[in-house]
Amino acid sequence: MHETSYYDYVLPENKIAKFPLRTRDKSKLLFARRKTGTLEHYKFEEICELLPHNALLIRNNAKVIPARLLFQKETGATAEIFLLKPLFPENYEQNLNATHATQWEVALRGNVKQGTTLRMTDPHDTQKAITAHVIKKDAQSMVQFEWSKNRTFNEIIESIGAMPIPPYLKRKAVPSDRTTYQTIYAANAGAVAAPTAGLHFTPQIMQNLLTKKIDTLDITLHVGFGTFKPITSKLLSDHIMHEEHAEITQPALASLIDAIESNRKIIAIGTTVVRTIESLVWLGMKINASHSANTKSNALALGQFEHNTLNQTLKGNEPLALHSLKNIWNMIKNDSAEETLRFKTALMIVPPYHFHVIDGLITNFHQPKSTLLALVDAFVQNANNNQHKKIDWRTIYDEALRNEYRFLSYGDSSFIY
Repeated sequence: MHETSYYDYVLPENKIAKFPLRTRDKSKLLFARRKTGTLEHYKFEEICELLPHNALLIRNNAKVIPARLLFQKETGATAEIFLLKPLFPENYEQNLNATHATQWEVALRGNVKQGTTLRMTDPHDTQKAITAHVIKKDAQSMVQFEWSKNRTFNEIIESIGAMPIPPYLKRKAVPSDRTTYQTIYAANAGAVAAPTAGLHFTPQIMQNLLTKKIDTLDITLHVGFGTFKPITSKLLSDHIMHEEHAEITQPALASLIDAIESNRKIIAIGTTVVRTIESLVWLGMKINASHSANTKSNALALGQFEHNTLNQTLKGNEPLALHSLKNIWNMIKNDSAEETLRFKTALMIVPPYHFHVIDGLITNFHQPKSTLLALVDAFVQNANNNQHKKIDWRTIYDEALRNEYRFLSYGDSSFIY
C-alpha cells in the first residue's frame, strides 16, 4: 500500500474553481483510456458520444441539505451547528420528516459546552424559538433539536440553514449555491456534501442518453463531510475512513443484476457510486460467509478494510459480483418489511484493488492526499498490465493542470474508461 505522500501534488489556488460555470455541461472533459493510455480533450456536453452503446449509467441521487445552522448562546454570541448524520430517528427520511424533535450528530463551533441550550428565533413565528440542546460535546457532538410548530425538520433547516459548500472554496455560501451545488436529479435528502461528478449533467444530456439507449439507475450515498478530510497519516492504512449511509431500492438492484447478466458496460457517476456498488458486493459475500440469508437489511455494515478479511476467507479467490448481489436480493425478499436496502459503509478503496462491477468512472479532479484520489488511482491501475503500465493518476492530473482544467467540486470532469 502506498504512503500518503504518493498522492501529493501541487494544486495552485487559481486552479480551484470557486464558482461553477454558468452552463453545467460547458465544463471540460478529459477522456482517459486506461488500456491504451490515451488522453483526449472534450466538452462535457459530448459525454454521450464517449459512453459505450447500451451502457448502464449509475448516479447518486443524494440531495444536499442546508446543513450549516447558526444558533445563539445565552450571551448573544453565535455558535455554528454543522449537521453530520441523524441519530434518532437514524433513518434519514424519518428524521427529516420529524415534526417536533430530532437528534443529530453534529460538529460544533463557538466554544459551546455540554448541557448548553442554543436558541434561534423561529422565522415562521417570531414569538417562539427553535432550540438545540447539546447532549454531548466531543469531536462529534450530539444535539437534540426541538420546535413547536407542526413542521418537518427538513422544512426547519430549509428555512434557517446554509448550504455546506466545501471549506477549500474559502468563501461563504451564496443563494445560487442552493441550485448549483445540487445535481439536477437530486431527490433523496440527507447528504452534507454534493456528489460533484453529477453536477455537469443537464436535462439535454439526460435526453441524449435515452436516444443512445443508455439507461440510468439511481442509488443513494448520503455523502458525509468526511469526504473533504485529507489524509494526514503517513500511511494510507492509518487513515480513519468516515462511515456513510447508503440506500438501494429493490427495482434498482434488480436492474443492476440484469445489467451484469447481460454483460452491459456499467459506468459510475462519481466515486460515491463506486463505493456504494463495491460495498454491496462485499456485503453480499459477508452474508454468504455468515450463512445468514435471514439477516435484517437494516443491520448491514461494512468496515473500512473488512473486504480484505472477507477476501482471505475466500482463499484468495475474488468474489463473484453476480452471486454477491443475488445474496443481497434474497435478503431483501426475505425481509418483507423493507423495499429499500439501507446500509452503512466505511469502505476505503486503495491500490491494489479489483473492481467487480464498474467499467467506467466519471469524476472530478480531487484534492491532494485524499481518499478520493487513491480510489481513482486504484481504478486506473485496475486495467493496467503490471509489466506494461501505460497510465496512472499523475499522468491524468498533469495533463489536466497543463491544459488549464478547473479542479475540485465546481471544477471540470474526467471520464476514465
